[in-house]
Amino acid sequence: MCFDSQQFVDDSQKYVYEMKQEMPETVDSFYSLFRSAMSNGALSFKEKELIALGISLSMPCAPSVVDHTKKALAAGATKQEVIEACSVAIFMTGNIGFNHTPLVMKTIEIINENKKQVKK
Repeated sequence: MCFDSQQFVDDSQKYVYEMKQEMPETVDSFYSLFRSAMSNGALSFKEKELIALGISLSMPCAPSVVDHTKKALAAGATKQEVIEACSVAIFMTGNIGFNHTPLVMKTIEIINENKKQVKK
């Protein structure tokens, strides 16, 4: 894998903050759209994150794969639910989804390692 998921997890907020400084209207508009699209409605936030993960795998967009894996888990999705979402993406996209699913697995591994370190 050429995308460093650990580095993305570590640096993401720093760069979003820098983006906010450089292009505040764009960042504010994006987050407004995000809140509107992802708020609970007929589908829960968790369900929407699982959908977003599947779409991220089909694009493919490594930062989005990492981000939506994290957000789905934080919204209460289980590892098995995330894996099933990946299975659907693989079914729909074939090789593209298959080749980017290891990034999901790596992200889950990093999150679990970080949780273990916090508990120590």
